[in-house]
Amino acid sequence: MSPPRTIVTGFGPFGGVARNPSAWLAERSGRPHRVLEVSFCAVDAFLADLDPDSFDRLLMLGLAAGETDPRLRLESRAVNRVGKTPDVAGVVAGPGPIDPFAPPQRRANLFIDRLAMDTERWRVSVDAGDYLCNYALFRALGAFPDRRIGFVHVPPEATWPLDNQLAAFSELLTEVESEGDMPTSAILLETEVETRRLGARLAQTWRAGEIVALEGPLGAGKTTLARGLLEGLGWTEPVRSPTYNLVQTFPTHPPVCHVDLYRVESEQGIDLERYLDTHLCLIEWPDRLRDIGPDRIVTIKPVANGRLLWVEGPVHRIGGASEPPPQDPC
Repeated sequence: MSPPRTIVTGFGPFGGVARNPSAWLAERSGRPHRVLEVSFCAVDAFLADLDPDSFDRLLMLGLAAGETDPRLRLESRAVNRVGKTPDVAGVVAGPGPIDPFAPPQRRANLFIDRLAMDTERWRVSVDAGDYLCNYALFRALGAFPDRRIGFVHVPPEATWPLDNQLAAFSELLTEVESEGDMPTSAILLETEVETRRLGARLAQTWRAGEIVALEGPLGAGKTTLARGLLEGLGWTEPVRSPTYNLVQTFPTHPPVCHVDLYRVESEQGIDLERYLDTHLCLIEWPDRLRDIGPDRIVTIKPVANGRLLWVEGPVHRIGGASEPPPQDPC
């Protein structure tokens, strides 16, 4: 069995933080690691120099200053946005987009299956902020689309002792490296009722800010699954496929955006971006997506005695060309 090829990064001191827990954890990870200066230039230089053939996974760590939740925070996406906070070199990169030619967000693909759910030691987040941590994740996902990339915010030492953080991080590393190539497990659903019940159960684990792609041929049961999910969230009125009006929203908790792209060539012009932060988005015919990648892909395949359904994700893109690592970062 080949050894895991995981690179871990942390950030060095900044502001009033003399010992950054992210650097402390990276140094004790037992994996190849780098401690980066808290600067945009340092992030760009690291990514530009990183050989894509030298790793399978890149796990980046950063401090969530002011965090009061004593758990690791697994960032499931990065947004194309940078604020006006200066780095340690005094550089201000915003406010504005990280890359005006890139999509509005990118989905991390390192935390899948069991890691996509909250536990006592970590929780999943859809908001990486607008400073260097979000910047690093966004850049890394664009530079290495064929590698598994993730970012973890760690709490201050005063919130959670470092030894406890190390125990949680070691467990997280073990989980990450045991996942392999995003395994799937198929579920046989013999009736429409079973499909709706499964949708209701899935509603308890999916959250606002996530995009779920629903794949399958016409009549496979995509809308049935969506109907069950909405029923699981308390919706009692009829649910129909949004084939003609393209987008339907439901004021559940979390709110749901149900999209059918069957009659269009892409999502462009539909203004899906307005729902991405606030809604759980269910996308039928996701092959039309161009600039937005799903967190999870649900595939439904009709068989003789019902339908097979399996879930894989998070996944941060479907096809498309990668962008090169930043050049001449300074």
